[in-house]
Formats: sequence, structure tokens, C-alpha cells
Amino acid sequence: MFQPKVGLQLHIGEETYTVQPHPSAPKIPYGQEGKQAVVFKVKDSSGTDFALKVFKPRFRQPYLVSVTERMERYADLPGMKVCRRRIINPVEHKEILREHPDLSYAAIMPWIDGPTWSEFLLSRRTLKEGDCLQIAKDLLKILLSLEEKGVSHGDLSGVNVILPYLAGGEGIFLVDVEQMYIPGAERPEMLPGGSPGYALPTSGHSYWGPLADRYSGSILLGEILAACDKEVLKVSWGESYFQPEELGTDSPKFRLMESVIARVYGDKLAAVFRRNWFAKDLESCSTFAEWYIYLPEKVKVDSDEKALETGKKATSARLPRQEWDLDGLLGRAHELFANGDFRGTVELYQYILNVYSLPDDFRDHLKREIDICKEKISKLEMPRQAEREPQFAEPTYPATAMGYEMRLEAPVVEKEDAQTQIETKPVSPLAEDEPKDLTTTPDFVEESSSSALTPDFLIDFPRKRHDFGRLAVLIGVPLVLVVAVISIILLTRGGSAVKIKVPDLKGMSLEEAENELDALGLRIGETTYQETGEAVPGTVISTFPSPGGEVDEGGAVNLSIAAAPQRQASTDTTESTDTGGRVTCPTCFGRGYITCPKCHGQVYLPGGGICDLCHGKREIV
Repeated sequence: MFQPKVGLQLHIGEETYTVQPHPSAPKIPYGQEGKQAVVFKVKDSSGTDFALKVFKPRFRQPYLVSVTERMERYADLPGMKVCRRRIINPVEHKEILREHPDLSYAAIMPWIDGPTWSEFLLSRRTLKEGDCLQIAKDLLKILLSLEEKGVSHGDLSGVNVILPYLAGGEGIFLVDVEQMYIPGAERPEMLPGGSPGYALPTSGHSYWGPLADRYSGSILLGEILAACDKEVLKVSWGESYFQPEELGTDSPKFRLMESVIARVYGDKLAAVFRRNWFAKDLESCSTFAEWYIYLPEKVKVDSDEKALETGKKATSARLPRQEWDLDGLLGRAHELFANGDFRGTVELYQYILNVYSLPDDFRDHLKREIDICKEKISKLEMPRQAEREPQFAEPTYPATAMGYEMRLEAPVVEKEDAQTQIETKPVSPLAEDEPKDLTTTPDFVEESSSSALTPDFLIDFPRKRHDFGRLAVLIGVPLVLVVAVISIILLTRGGSAVKIKVPDLKGMSLEEAENELDALGLRIGETTYQETGEAVPGTVISTFPSPGGEVDEGGAVNLSIAAAPQRQASTDTTESTDTGGRVTCPTCFGRGYITCPKCHGQVYLPGGGICDLCHGKREIV
């Protein structure tokens, strides 16, 4: 993978681009990693910032050249300026590819400064109602413009929406547009299966068409509109508000979001959101025009107005850029930790590890901090004890590698502090004013009362010190029952599960392999795709366990499938002789031939695969 150094100059065409340093670490390049590529910040000779998007090997596809030509016509639409790009290809940029082959089909496009929507969710900040409405309007203008032209983004999610608006700039922008649906364009060979927390739960497959954004766009709009409510952000899952399994269900988090939309923006808009939430297919989802019609011009109650009534100054999430860069995210993680939101701290650190290119020692530091947070979460989830040990400060690990010293340490509180009194005094199971831990349990989820589950004689038991017989019965009888049940289960199972040998599936299609495994009582587990010049694309290369290995009945067998090799243009052999045609088609020299009436140099064939030579009307086999 392309790993440039700061200051590296790339001569691409007639322009020279220089790799820029990260603002927090001058010695490492400014790079952010996504699902398909790593994006580096570069400057041209005039000092203008650009993004260099270097794709991971499996996503370096020649079709990017043609799709870029098609998408440029949409670059002037609101929020779509990343469609104006150039692709580094072998025909025009042979010299740079000889020096840096990993730049094959990389894209150079405008650089957009600002946080992603996922970064905002992870920060747990609250927006003003007016800000939420403005961001929703900006997003709807983008989606409505695309919808009216029969175009869709294809993979809408929080990480693909950048908001300069939140960093003191203007507007919002969509990125990662390589899988865009454009009428007349070639379908990409590899389509994203939808991002967790945004994909239609009932689809089960990738959809590529003009309606692709309707469901994911609805979830994104719901998140944006409800971001004015601190209770909503408090229970956000991570890079998205909902967990994938929550989508389409009548969950407490859905009802909370729906109620906020109804209260702030009106019942009609909440009804649109509700209809999309329970939609079984994309055709049942509302158009973005309908969303736009019911979006109000102003909110019912804005925090600015409430601030005037109370005489307080309203706060805004529109902060300087440095609040949203790496140092800002680290600082926000520190605040979450200090406030006791250990889950939020872990999610934010994990996001930083996944997205930012960091030195190894700093990555190790963040992992240690994650372990500290997880240990605290596990302690919070343990049953409360009548007496607790006094809390001491955790050892700290200064993060000096990034030029930002951050210490996550549990505050040492004084004895008379109210929080200390809560933590150190015995907790009565009947206490009604026991504080809730909002970091682990949403406040709209009803907690079980410990007194409701505890018999009265158990509450009084410590006072009856002479009644040791009752203690023996209470502990001994359940223990005997548990042992008896486990013994029965082991006896009925016979001590071992049925083992089935894995068959030889090599060369079979995916459907044939599935039928073969199903007949034996097995199923397909994970499938991975590998490029190979030997196997037929779409057929099984290998299995795990390998043929002859044993799997429990009903177990899974992982498959490795042959992927189609990189495609390239064939040579036009219409006017060639039989022998000359074979020689001028190096991708097929020495291989077998099959009949193909369309092979006149106008189609794309797999490199290293089988090509047919056509001479006039006579087909050579």
C-alpha cells in the first residue's frame, strides 16, 4: 500500500503535488482511512489543497476512468464537488505509475475541511434546533437534486457526509462517490453492502439503482433532526445512532427519536420518518421531495429563544476547525472520560484508530486507554456491593507522540464530596433516589427494582444470625438442582456432537457448493474472493476446513472464491490473419479459444483470460 513521507512530490501530468503533514504530527502525512481507500492531503504548486485518494488493491478498477467522466456532469450540484476529479491511469500517467504503482487508478479531487457526521455523533455534542434544521435542509437539497436526475449516491452513511458548517464554514458535502448510480453507467464489479446502522434491514443484498438512497437517507435525516436532544445523543451506538439489528424495530431509541422530531418539527414530518422506518423495501420509502415539503421553515422552539427567556446565552456546535481535528477529538474523549462516559470514550478512541494514520507508539497508548475504560465499564456493570473500596487515581500514559499531552485519570475526590458519599455508603435495595448510571443504561429503559426481586425474609436474614440452617437450604438446594440439570443434558447428548467430513468443493460454483453442503447438513460460512489466473471466476478455490476435515452437524464451511481478474481492452483483430491475430492478442496467446461473435476490439475481456479471434464473418475457434 502507498505509504508516502511528508514532503514527497508527485509529478502527475503537468502539475506537482506535495504530501502534507498532519497538523498534530509534522512528521507523519495527513491521511484518513476508509473502507475502500486512504485519503491523503496534498497541495499543488499554487498552494491549493487537494485530496489524493489511493484505493486498496481490490478496488483499483479500470471502470473508475469511465465513471469519472460520467460523474463530472454532476460536480456543480449542491454538495457534489468531489465529482470533479482526475484519475491516475496507465495511458496518461505511465511515468508516475512506474515509480509508484500503488497509485494506479487513484483519484485527485478537491479537499473538504470539516468533521464527518460520524465524528459529530461520537463527540456526543448537542446541536441547536436551528442548526439541525439547516443541516437537514442542506442534505435534502443534495439528495433531492440527485433524485430529480435519476442518480443516487449508493452508500449514504455518517462517514460519507462532511460538514464544513460545523467547523465555521458553509454547507455539507457527500464523499466516497465511486459507487454512484448514474443512468447508462456500467455496474461496478464490487458494490458496498450498505453501511451498518443505515442499510435497509430486509434487503439482504446490495442495491444499485435510483432509489438506493431513500432508506439510508431517512435514517441520516432522522439522526440530524434529533441531534438537538441530549437524551438522543446519550444513547447513540457509535458511528451511527442505531445498531444494525435495531433498524425497522419498534425500539425505545426509535420512539425517542420519533418523539423529538414530532415535538420540534411537527407531526407530519415525524409521520414521514415513521413510514420510512418500517418500510419493507425501497419502493415503499418516501421521496426526498416529500421530506422537503414537510420540513418546516423554522423550528417550533429553538434553544436561542429558550435562552432569551431564561437570560442565558445559547451554545452552538459551530466550533473552530481545531475542535474537530485529531487534537479536538482527543480532547473530547478526555471530556467524556471525565464525565464518566466510558463507552463514549472507547467508541471515539476506536474511531480514531480506524481512521487516522498514527505512529505505532501512539496507537499502543490509545489501546491502553481503551483497556482502562473497558475495565471501568465492567466494574460499573457488576452488581453494587454494600461497601465499596475508596477509589484511587489510575496510572496515566501521557500522549506525547502527537504533541498533545492527554491524561485519562479517575479524579481523586474528597471524603465529603457528594459523589464519594454515594459511592462509599451502603446502598439500600429499597432506596428510590439511587442515582442511575446514564453511561450504561438509557434513562428511558426501566430498570428493575432490586427489592421487587428479593423476598422479605432475605432482606431480614442478616439480622437472624442464629438461622444458619436456612442459609444452607437457600444455597444448597439451587446448587444441587443446577448440577442435576447439567448432568442430564450431558447424558442425553452422549458427550459429543455428530461430526461431518467436509467434501471437496473445488471448481464448483457457489450455488453448487451450497447445495452440496446443504445435503450433508452443513452451511456456507464466510466467503472471500481472490484473484487467480487459473480458476474460473465465481468457482471455489479452497475451503476451511480443507476437504476431509470434520465440522459439527449444522456447522459452517468458509469458502475462498475465484474473483474475476483485472479487465483490459482486447486487440481489434478483424483485419488480421489467423496467425497474426493470435500473436497481436497477447492476453490469449497459448490459451484455448471459444466462439465469440462480438470480439472486435470493442469489448473488455479479463486480462490473462480467454479471448476469441473473429476474422470478418468467419469465427476462429
